[in-house]
Amino acid sequence: MSVGWPIGTKIPVTDVFDPEHGLAFEVNLETTYGPRGWAAVVLRGSSAPHGLLALKVFPNVLSDTASKLLRRELDMVRRPCLRHESILPFIGTTTFDGHTIILSSYMENGNLLDHFKKNPMLSRGPLLLQVVEAVRFLHSDANTIHGDLKCENVLVTREYNAVLADFGLSTAIEKTDPSITATDVRAMSTFQFAAPEILDDAVIEGTMQPVRVRSKSRKTDVYALGMLFIQAFTCAPPWPHYTFPGIIKALLASGLQEYPRPENGLPLVGLNDRWWILCCLCCEADPIQRPIIEEVKEQLVLCMPCALHKITPDPDNIVPVTFLSSLSTVASYSSDNILRLWDLETVTQTERPLHGDAGRIECIVVSPDGRFVYSGDEEGALRRWRLSSDGSHYTLRIDRPPNTHRAPIKSLAIGRDGQRIVSGSSDGTLRVWPTSSGNEVKRSMKVHTDAVQSVAISHDNARIASGSEDATVRVWDAATGEHVCKVQNRPPVRCVLFSPSTSYHVACAVGVTVRLLNIDLGRYEWKAQGHTQTVQALAFSSSGKYVSSASIDGTVCVWDAKTGGLVGLPLEHGTPVLSLAFAEDDRVLLSGCQDGHVYMWRLFE
Repeated sequence: MSVGWPIGTKIPVTDVFDPEHGLAFEVNLETTYGPRGWAAVVLRGSSAPHGLLALKVFPNVLSDTASKLLRRELDMVRRPCLRHESILPFIGTTTFDGHTIILSSYMENGNLLDHFKKNPMLSRGPLLLQVVEAVRFLHSDANTIHGDLKCENVLVTREYNAVLADFGLSTAIEKTDPSITATDVRAMSTFQFAAPEILDDAVIEGTMQPVRVRSKSRKTDVYALGMLFIQAFTCAPPWPHYTFPGIIKALLASGLQEYPRPENGLPLVGLNDRWWILCCLCCEADPIQRPIIEEVKEQLVLCMPCALHKITPDPDNIVPVTFLSSLSTVASYSSDNILRLWDLETVTQTERPLHGDAGRIECIVVSPDGRFVYSGDEEGALRRWRLSSDGSHYTLRIDRPPNTHRAPIKSLAIGRDGQRIVSGSSDGTLRVWPTSSGNEVKRSMKVHTDAVQSVAISHDNARIASGSEDATVRVWDAATGEHVCKVQNRPPVRCVLFSPSTSYHVACAVGVTVRLLNIDLGRYEWKAQGHTQTVQALAFSSSGKYVSSASIDGTVCVWDAKTGGLVGLPLEHGTPVLSLAFAEDDRVLLSGCQDGHVYMWRLFE
């Protein structure tokens, strides 16, 4: 829909809700067409103080019902109590060329339904939890009923958070407008999300003529939430195969007892029994049987995977970590130059600083026998530290002078036989060092045009792989240095990792995707996307059957290494995840976060 204004039109805004944003400003129109809602078109504009803005433009001629609902929405968005991180930020209103305009922050990722359609493997839990928190805020703190909960009325921010929008059908619990009848409100309801008590006696046999009207309440919002959950998992409206009379008949008869449970499949990742029970509880035909919003939130949290242990670092020194698992011990290193060794059975730790003249450490690896720790730092130094234990505590001391690069070392890998170590530098060079010698370099190669973010050695020690900011994956013969394979990508490559079961499969973290490269064929066998932001780390299970991925979007996914299919639910952390490792028996996965926490997850019960 278009309102006929050319791009570049200057629209003055004089009614600004928050005084901190100034008393008035001007919006520069950037689009002339936009999606249309029940009575408005949404355009995009920008202003110096606010950046990108969404302009909800209403027609200059409205029906009586639409006029009343517009007044209702204007009244709602002006309420100071509607300020919350999970509520769309409203900036102000204005009138231009006879049109009423409501201005809010522009959400470039669209609505929740479109977001899940574009990312079908994305875990629903974190965003739906934010929706529930927004409704809890409305019910408990703002004394407001939303009245039109559905995925289309939830927007996704640039940071991939959910914010609740569209308050045209909302009701202030403590205050109602007598000029707006319940018939007006119900006429604008979305029937598939409407509770039975709203639609009760709403249909004359074979027609859609309303007879009696019920009021909306907190419990009707809870009902709509249950339907919103179903919509989020199926990416389709509830009751897709029913006519309106059929929907109403089924609702009045038994709530969701007649609703067929969607089959679990690719677009229904995570719709487990606990989720389905929550949907059914929210959609009970009797409103008295429905949970209140606080109970919905409690049950939703239980629907999401939880960590077996959460290992907390020094709260005064929250730092990123990396680690490598070895038998029952995990070594984690943080940029405060402290090495932590964790016992998986007791979840206890000992700390020893990597001291001396070492610069800030960029990466570490632990030798297969557990005797040495190798560190690469920002000054290009590669050091070997001897690790020993008397049974009660560990000691760590530098074992030999550092080897050097000319630029910071960004990645390290050590062969399974412990005979060679490979280092990748920010200047694009890759070096191979024999672990038995001092500063001798076995091979130095300028292999990339940008930083080498990851290096890996195959389990038979025959091949070396590297991934770079130049968006390439390269594979080399470890003995001769001969180039074996090169694959060009679009996004930078953050991580490469050989499968432990073959020497010709390399898992690659490319942008938001995980890919399995067949070296012999020179192409990817599969590409999988379950993250919304960059994948930072990968880990193979010892059998090679599974590969896990960690992302800065705060999730960890486990994939079937043969098919690329998602195994189970994504593991939610709430903060960027930078590192991963499987324990020896593949039943425990460890993840290290940007805030310094290390999580232990029990898998494959």
